Parts: sequence; structure tokens; C-alpha cells
Amino acid sequence: VNTETQDCTAPGKPVCDPNSQMCVQCVRDGQCGTQVCDTANDTCVDCLDDSTCNQGQVCDTSSHTCVTGCTDAAHDNTRCPPPGGCRG
Repeated sequence: VNTETQDCTAPGKPVCDPNSQMCVQCVRDGQCGTQVCDTANDTCVDCLDDSTCNQGQVCDTSSHTCVTGCTDAAHDNTRCPPPGGCRG
């Protein structure tokens, strides 16, 4: 088969990868709900980089999960909450 719309019946692998002709979790974003597609492994993951994590979180690229942290200690990154927390 050479189309990702081909029906796959393998549990957890609803998409056909036209390159490998195997059933996989995904071949592109949009096939993973709120997650993103790791096209290197054809799997749905929480993140591939910091851009899909919430503020105050970074992507742990070894586990592809968002974890608490900041990109830099100076807090000049939009991912980091401002130093001091509350005002007023």
C-alpha cells in the first residue's frame, strides 16, 4: 500500500507509512491529538522541542516529555516565569 489513508488494524497503529508500508502511530502532526508526531520513529510524543511545552517547562528530548524547567537561568526566555513570582 502506498497511502497513509489505508486502513490499518494493528492496535495503536492506525496509519500506514507509505515509505515503509507498515502500520504506525503517525507520519505527520495532526494524527496524534494533542501530541506531536516524531517522524523519525513514527510515534506520538508530548514534545520534540520546547515549543510544544507550557511556560515554565522544557522538552526532555530523551523521553519526549515536558518537564518543569527553564531554558536558561537568566529567565529571559518566554518559557520561564518571571523571577519573584507574585507582584503586589
